[in-house]
Amino acid sequence: MKENVAILSAKIIQIGLVIIAFLIPVFFLPTTSEFYNFNKTTLLTVASFFLLAVWGVKMVAEGRVRITRTPLDLPLLIFLGAYILATIFSIDPILSVLGWHPVFFGSLPSVAAVVSLYFLASSHINSTYRQAIYAALAASASILALVAIVQYFGISILGTSWSAARSWTPAGDLNKLAPFLAVAVPFTISVAFIYRQTSTRYLYYALAVIQLLAFSLINSTLAYIPLLVAGLFALLFLPKLKFSSEEKSFFGVLVGVAVLVAVLTNISTFGNAILKPLINNEDKATSIAKPIRLPLSAAWQTSASS
Repeated sequence: MKENVAILSAKIIQIGLVIIAFLIPVFFLPTTSEFYNFNKTTLLTVASFFLLAVWGVKMVAEGRVRITRTPLDLPLLIFLGAYILATIFSIDPILSVLGWHPVFFGSLPSVAAVVSLYFLASSHINSTYRQAIYAALAASASILALVAIVQYFGISILGTSWSAARSWTPAGDLNKLAPFLAVAVPFTISVAFIYRQTSTRYLYYALAVIQLLAFSLINSTLAYIPLLVAGLFALLFLPKLKFSSEEKSFFGVLVGVAVLVAVLTNISTFGNAILKPLINNEDKATSIAKPIRLPLSAAWQTSASS
């Protein structure tokens, strides 16, 4: 009986981690005052603590405490300990526990959930579920990319007033989606190298094309930095891999698509001639309006004057 409980608990944790990896980027609820960040953080926190409780049941069933040791264990525990002490001695402990409304991320429960998630993953993820998590993240990024592409051309996915804007995304806003896609593109291509089957590899390549197309249409200047860093990191492993002539052709097409879309979104003459007629919206600008962020100095001056 106890052995069955332990096996079932391990499966729940492993499958739960895959579900979290898929849901967090795309999850939102239009029933709260803040649709995106609050709900993503709440889902992450609740799911992490639930899986932590399942892990406790598994330990009781096994009659032992087993944690896979990694070099990050001690730094993460020290960080969490410092966060707990900062909360206890905070000027406003309630605010430290609950976080700033309506974001909630950065509160003690959300930080503890992230740390717990790391220990859950390091102690329960084997090669099979690691690949499943990779697939979940690639699929989630691709869904966000498809939504961004469709929204860019003025087609509202949900057909509601709050999702009608061309800049709408389940990720929260384009300033969050662009860096996520910047990392997702080289990540998805890297995952393709795990598989020997040609069909599976090209499926991931196709997902990378979709992600890169959405990234190029968003055209966030700051997001090119994480794309460059992630791309250079992936290149470190490329000399050890062998590519077929078809794969080399694909990479050429991938770069060509990125350059073409970048030209269309940055040079108005070409963009107005090719992209503008395809946009089914009153707003036909080839460059999507992104959330405006004030410099820190301006934000302090506004707060002080208020």
